[in-house]
Amino acid sequence: MRDEPEALVDIFEWLKQTFSIETMVLAAEEVAKPYMADFEALAKRLHNFSISYVAPEYKFGQERHLVEACFGMHIAPRDMPLNHEIIVNNNETMFNMYRAIFRNRPVISKFLQVFGEVGLPKCYEVPVGTLAADLLRIYGVDPKDYAHCLLYDGGPRLAKKVLGPMGPEPLFAIAKNTNALMVVHPEKEWTRREEYPEPGFKHNHIHVPWAPTKIVNVEREIHRVRVPMRGRFWRTGQVMVKEGEHVARRQDLAFPASSGLSVGVHASIDGVVKKITQDYIEIHR
Repeated sequence: MRDEPEALVDIFEWLKQTFSIETMVLAAEEVAKPYMADFEALAKRLHNFSISYVAPEYKFGQERHLVEACFGMHIAPRDMPLNHEIIVNNNETMFNMYRAIFRNRPVISKFLQVFGEVGLPKCYEVPVGTLAADLLRIYGVDPKDYAHCLLYDGGPRLAKKVLGPMGPEPLFAIAKNTNALMVVHPEKEWTRREEYPEPGFKHNHIHVPWAPTKIVNVEREIHRVRVPMRGRFWRTGQVMVKEGEHVARRQDLAFPASSGLSVGVHASIDGVVKKITQDYIEIHR
């Protein structure tokens, strides 16, 4: 919202015109107002568009709470906004749509934070398929020093344990839906909501001294990736490359499947295909 306000306004306008969306609302936390000045000025050209500021705290079932805050509509816990003709997307999804429509760019990079036992949060943009070991080294720590720790994909409240213990060379690959790498001491696993990013952390709140103020793009520093080929709900179709083949960034690695929930897979770095499995395609520069 702060660094690319024109992009967000353009994609709001495009979506509204393309899909005849009746009303668009951007919900932002009250503490984010300093980030919003440029966007607010640009958004004046949008019709039937408004900004709704909400309390700076995370609530389970967040999208239902946002709908209630913006429209006064209560949605039951097992119900979905989509059933009421309301689509909820986050900033990164909107920005990825902008890149696809206006820059012809597939989703080949991911915004995420790294924090936990290694230190306070730092925010990065990395190629999809970046390995945890490589990003931790860029963060400034040796993974071997944290081999006994657990690795979570996500934040202190909603996260999935992906390695435990992490081991000296954690090869967990960052996917399109990875929001954070959280390194957790085994003794703090069940109290992680109180321990990270720092003891006493309680709110989803940007107005704190340790909140990252910039996004560090490290795409050029990553020399190997394992691009995921399937996820919890999606799968890919026909693989379009072979081991030993040179590929270019953005190149198709696999097409979407002909049925079911599926997406195309693209090379996130230039390099040589080293390995193809059911779960990933590994590329080295």
